[in-house]
Amino acid sequence: DILERMILARDLGHRDCSPTIITYSTILNACAFDGKSHEEMREAFNLAKSTFQTLLESSDMEPNESIYANFLQCISRQLKPGKTRDEFAEAVFTEGCSQGFITAAVMERFKQAAPAPAHEILDRHKVIPRNWQRRAKASY
Repeated sequence: DILERMILARDLGHRDCSPTIITYSTILNACAFDGKSHEEMREAFNLAKSTFQTLLESSDMEPNESIYANFLQCISRQLKPGKTRDEFAEAVFTEGCSQGFITAAVMERFKQAAPAPAHEILDRHKVIPRNWQRRAKASY
């Protein structure tokens, strides 16, 4: 996996090989559109989940609004509707809220991924609360 090789190269002192936020975002976006068979879709989702987790655990980088939007899109496209998809989407959205990276695009992707939980949460708010968007740089 290229991300693992980039991280290994960085750890060996090759700073020019360090993954960037664009690296992570691109992987998540690619995972959202990969796979036709159930097996391929599961693999794409697992790669996206691993990529997201690696970023969350990174000591030198953190997610931004595009990361949350792309991962929610992957959840929406690669997981079948139901409890598992709703739980993943809600957990990612909740993390995005606590980190302050929610934009209109992230909210839209949350609605697509988990309509029932999204409406339950978002119906309580007529506008995006400031603390949900406090660190977002754009209306992505």
